[in-house]
Amino acid sequence: MTGAPLCIELVAVDLAQAGGEFASAAERARAAGMAAEAGERWLRVRSAVRRELGRWLGEEPGRVEITVALGGKPGVRGGEFSLSHSGGHLVLAWAAVPVGVDLETRVPAEPERLAVRFFSAADAAVVGAADAAARGEVFRRQWVAKEAALKVRGGGLAGQLERAVCRWCGDEVVGVECAGESYGTQAFRLADGTPGAVAWGVAGPATVRWRA
Repeated sequence: MTGAPLCIELVAVDLAQAGGEFASAAERARAAGMAAEAGERWLRVRSAVRRELGRWLGEEPGRVEITVALGGKPGVRGGEFSLSHSGGHLVLAWAAVPVGVDLETRVPAEPERLAVRFFSAADAAVVGAADAAARGEVFRRQWVAKEAALKVRGGGLAGQLERAVCRWCGDEVVGVECAGESYGTQAFRLADGTPGAVAWGVAGPATVRWRA
């Protein structure tokens, strides 16, 4: 890669501490049509996203215009971002180029079966070869890397997970190959051990840093 190295910023949000004060009128209207708990969570997520994007862009959170492309990929003028929320966590990634992020709090009860169903044969074999107690974690490490890479691509996940093949370095997934395209990935863990991954599609390494 030529020029300055790619820098990706991540920020983690505790949704239990987030409010809904920055949600737009349209987002509030959508939340009103949901079940109470789901609507409250939606507002917390959207409000937190607006707050963090506003910090990156130097704008008032309520004035940030978030677009959604075909396939559900979110966008904003002034940069590229991705988001993922699971359990009580929300993580956002920000970069100058398309970026993807994913995290997963749930540990699958049947990781081998799920790997055979959703992963390539090679990646399913990695899950099956792990110690029984570790298979859920191996599955999650692959899952978040694949989802993060596919978020860079856009277009949704349907029919794509089995085409995305992980590239390993030791015990960590460091990249994903999908349909002839290569994505770099970097794993991370939140304070409670929740695994996640950030991905990018530009050739070469990236510097990933957390913002307070």
